[in-house]
Amino acid sequence: MHYFKPFRPFIVLIFLCTQMLTWGQSFELQAEQLAKMSFKQDIPYFKDSTDFESLYQYLKDLESSSFAENYESSSCLDEFPFLEAFEQTKNFQSLHTKEMLDECEALELGVAPESLPDSYIPDPILASLFNKKGQIWIDETIIYFAAANRVFVIEKNDLNGLKEIEAGTYQNNPNINLYLGGEEAKADFDYSIISDYVLQFEFIGILSAGQYVEWEIEGMTYNTLETLHNFGTAGTYTACISILADENGETITIDKLCKEIILEEQVTCPFYIKKNEQANGLVCFQLLSLGADQAISYNWNFGDGNTSNSSAPCHTYPCSSNYLVQVSGKTQSGCTYNESLNLKLNSFECCDYFASKTNQVYYDDYMLKITLKQLPIPIIGRTIVSTRVYKKKGNKYKKTKAWIKNSITGVVFTKDQGGCKCMNPIEMDKTEIKYKKWLSTHYTVGDFFQAKKDQPWTGRVYINGQLKFNGQVNVNCD
Repeated sequence: MHYFKPFRPFIVLIFLCTQMLTWGQSFELQAEQLAKMSFKQDIPYFKDSTDFESLYQYLKDLESSSFAENYESSSCLDEFPFLEAFEQTKNFQSLHTKEMLDECEALELGVAPESLPDSYIPDPILASLFNKKGQIWIDETIIYFAAANRVFVIEKNDLNGLKEIEAGTYQNNPNINLYLGGEEAKADFDYSIISDYVLQFEFIGILSAGQYVEWEIEGMTYNTLETLHNFGTAGTYTACISILADENGETITIDKLCKEIILEEQVTCPFYIKKNEQANGLVCFQLLSLGADQAISYNWNFGDGNTSNSSAPCHTYPCSSNYLVQVSGKTQSGCTYNESLNLKLNSFECCDYFASKTNQVYYDDYMLKITLKQLPIPIIGRTIVSTRVYKKKGNKYKKTKAWIKNSITGVVFTKDQGGCKCMNPIEMDKTEIKYKKWLSTHYTVGDFFQAKKDQPWTGRVYINGQLKFNGQVNVNCD
């Protein structure tokens, strides 16, 4: 987030001057540790998770050193001198530095801390291992924070996946997984024949606040949840629906689904499958006719090894996964039909990926900005309690030091061997006390994990020995 750019040169000048003072303190960064991070395509690269965690811990140890602990400066920028030295040595700008520059500009312009955007990664050390675009490369996996609660995980060194993400064409790439937080989105639709070659399309997916749909059919676009389209003649066509959102002046594609539509000259047996997803993996199906002919036999295959001969069966799936649902049979006129449906079943045991909570606490002339956030990303997975301390001087807030005590307690869950349900609890219990302007305390899970609605984890913050915040993450379930 940027404010008045003409102000940026003044901030950068302060930044460079304070860097010179900081480096004058003779940080002797270990070449062995620094060598664990190189660059590929301007993305920080680690050959494996061991090197990544080793460099992270090394920088964390520098933060705990007496020099870094007692370092004092009136500058907004250089509260982490060892990170400045690290970036200067590696000759790059990190996500942390980019966000810190933006925050210092905003505070100098009188913006209140509660109006500042949330950090993509509220751990300065972790954010310093990402480039300013929010990207990191570990082994064969590229992790890309496109927004605070929108993270792409690209497998198999698929560098072209980054271009597809920027172009909004990533949806059909099997190497790309999108982790959304706070907002759920699922593109799906049904269609029915109204007359001749006129079809009615109906959105049956999931939309959250601020999102909208866009249909793409034969070069035409529509933005309503239901729409009619006249194809005119028989043939094979493709209809697509996208879920879109506007962010920072750009239109972002959240999810997209395309289906092939075959229109024949004489449609003798037109059917389609309609589904109704309910709680705990239960899905009910119907075979709907697009004409007068009716089915008299049904052979359902639910895609997980189970079958049914019911006309409108309900089936409970054991796992959050993708399934190909098929049904075949005969009609009253003797027509043989065979229909299928790709079912992408949402998790019914697990809840938010990015369960989080942001809160402001005021006392005297001080304000705390507290963030509880989980980063359930494979390889780097961890929970974070981040506390920043500000003091109001005149009409502006300045970052200031205090004795901060952060604690993380509670349970998060990894999935079972089938990757279906969040069944393996991880008990978290970590406390950290430091005299700082900004203390970010994390508990490393190191794997993909999720929170449960009935078991949210807790963060507590003490300032100068007094409990100022005691709250749980906000968890939403599918």
